[in-house]
Amino acid sequence: SAEKFSRAAEDAIAFRAGIADKDSKPTELCGYSLLEMARKSLELRGVRTDNLDKRELAARAFTHSSSDFPKLLENNSRKAMLRGYEESEEVFQRFTRAGNLSDFKTHSRVGMGVFESLDEIPESGEYKHGTIGERAEPIKLATYGKLFSITRQAIINDDLTAFTEIPRKMDVPHREPWGIW
Repeated sequence: SAEKFSRAAEDAIAFRAGIADKDSKPTELCGYSLLEMARKSLELRGVRTDNLDKRELAARAFTHSSSDFPKLLENNSRKAMLRGYEESEEVFQRFTRAGNLSDFKTHSRVGMGVFESLDEIPESGEYKHGTIGERAEPIKLATYGKLFSITRQAIINDDLTAFTEIPRKMDVPHREPWGIW
């Protein structure tokens, strides 16, 4: 069935791209190229593909309303992005604390400044009181995002990195929690 094929194709792409779950096994579709999977996906939905060249086949796989092909690519892209998120080290807890903002206006957070440097105390010398200054930092809620495209060329070239490595790396360098100070 088309649904069974889509699940197997999605698993095969994940396996080939190195983003499959640890306990998953290669499916019989691991030997299929992306273009072959696109063709089979269309054929299982009743679309004739025998007279289509590579470009037409890739275009039809993305634009035909009954094609499952875009969905299985999207699912693997999502898996890759989540994998990148899981692999990136979280370090913000070392220098932040949670807070709340009620809107997208610029606000200010007051924090403790740096303690003055320590004074050298000579023998029998007197210790002096130090001070900790205050500082204010601006803070503002913002929305971040990006889109990426999977091209016909990536499908024809069987380029798995176009929808696995790109989304996997999209989140890693900019891992910032929202509402954190």
